[in-house]
Amino acid sequence: MSYARIASNASFVLSILMLSASGLVYVQPDESIQQAVDLASPGEVVQIMAGTYEEWITLNKSIVLRGSNEGAMPIIDAQGGDIALSILADGVEVRGLTIANAQVAGIAIYSSGVVIGGNEVVDCAEGISIQGGDNMIERNVVRENSHGIVLHNSENNTVLANDLIENRAQLGGDCGIVLRRSNNNSIWKNNISSSGNCAISLVSSEKNSILGNNVSGNAWYGIYLTEMSNENDIRENAVAENGRGGICLEDSRENVVQSNIVRANGKGIILTYDSYRNTLRNNTVEENGRGIHLAFHSNDNLIEGNAILQNEYGIYLTFSTARNLIVGNRLVENGYNAYDEGIRNRWDDGTIGNYYSDLETVYNIPGSESVDRHPQRA
Repeated sequence: MSYARIASNASFVLSILMLSASGLVYVQPDESIQQAVDLASPGEVVQIMAGTYEEWITLNKSIVLRGSNEGAMPIIDAQGGDIALSILADGVEVRGLTIANAQVAGIAIYSSGVVIGGNEVVDCAEGISIQGGDNMIERNVVRENSHGIVLHNSENNTVLANDLIENRAQLGGDCGIVLRRSNNNSIWKNNISSSGNCAISLVSSEKNSILGNNVSGNAWYGIYLTEMSNENDIRENAVAENGRGGICLEDSRENVVQSNIVRANGKGIILTYDSYRNTLRNNTVEENGRGIHLAFHSNDNLIEGNAILQNEYGIYLTFSTARNLIVGNRLVENGYNAYDEGIRNRWDDGTIGNYYSDLETVYNIPGSESVDRHPQRA
């Protein structure tokens, strides 16, 4: 190594040691972020100036890593390496950076109490990968990855107010936000559009809150639950113009789907493949192919108080569905307001039925012998 290189490195280390006395370390484009991180003490701020940094970084101590607000957002370019930013320590905070071009993940979190806020993550296999708990992922732009944000066996995380755009593989796939065997997480107020498959996908994940998200223009489903994703709370989401359907529950039970607006999807709300004891309540379901569609032994569900408007079919129950209770719904100006091929489905509770725009004294449900004995005019 030349004397000039040794002197340059020594000067960099000296400048970090001097700045760290005040708890703030600056990194310039011709310097190493990892070297600054290694020299920083827990609790200090490593501030990265505008420029491109071609490196892979590991955070193994509780520090703040942030981009300077002077000029463009700094770029950490993994150059096709596995992970651009690996977080191993609790209590790390990362803000104001662009993370790009990683084969496994842009940001991978293996710890707890981490805050990832105000970053941009682009062109990675998984934009943000979470395998720890109690983390906050807020107000990031996650675009043009295969999957946007993925939770693996992870609990008690909050994913809040992120923009997830065009997360899809080149040959099809994938999803904006994915939960795999992850429980008790909060997925709130995110904007998710143009995913290859689904905006939000839950696989074997329970007791999560999916609240206030804006989900549109995804190739398959807006919100999709499968493989025993049970006891989740899906509320107040706007779900529009998704190719196959708005909200789909497959082999998932005891979920609450409430107060969502589900508009102009292939189908509106779908329950299929042994989806039992779910509650669909107070949703607005309009301008879909089939508004609410139950199939393949989806039994013992409650469909209550929904506004079902201008769909090709309002509520459609296939022949293998049974013992569902459909009550207090407004079925207005659908091609068929109601259609039931199933067994022992009930269209009133003995006192209250549903509200129809094509009211009859006793409302005979097309497709079977089902009858609403207490219909009301919508």
